[in-house]
Amino acid sequence: MAKFHDNKEIAGRLKELRLNLKYTQEQFAEFLDISVQLYKKMESGENNISIATLHKMKKKLEFSVDYLLFGEKDDQEAVWNRVIALDDADKEKILLRLFFLMTSDDRRVSVRSREEYLFQMLDQVTEGVTKESSDTKTTKKMQNKR
Repeated sequence: MAKFHDNKEIAGRLKELRLNLKYTQEQFAEFLDISVQLYKKMESGENNISIATLHKMKKKLEFSVDYLLFGEKDDQEAVWNRVIALDDADKEKILLRLFFLMTSDDRRVSVRSREEYLFQMLDQVTEGVTKESSDTKTTKKMQNKR
């Protein structure tokens, strides 16, 4: 069973989440529809995160609160398996969100450069998947020969 940690650990993970999303405290408080003062107290560990706020985060950010509360992260394989199970439209949404996330740091990047970057990313992903698939087939062949 997962161990429940103290407010400071939860507060640290909350701050990490906010920074990964590239929000200021004020922007994240507004996003969660809570006061800035309350958010700052939650992020400092002075206040607990309410169940209502956790629910808003889960719905708006579409993530499991397990990491925030317990420090538990899904491993890459589990995430991949969930992505594979999605329909094509949802996979495209994830790809576009990842692309935006990967290119949004530098606002000076032109749309054309972003398109080129997307195609480079897709080529790299395709190469990785093809190599992974090839490695898996080779491993299975070797296992079958035994």
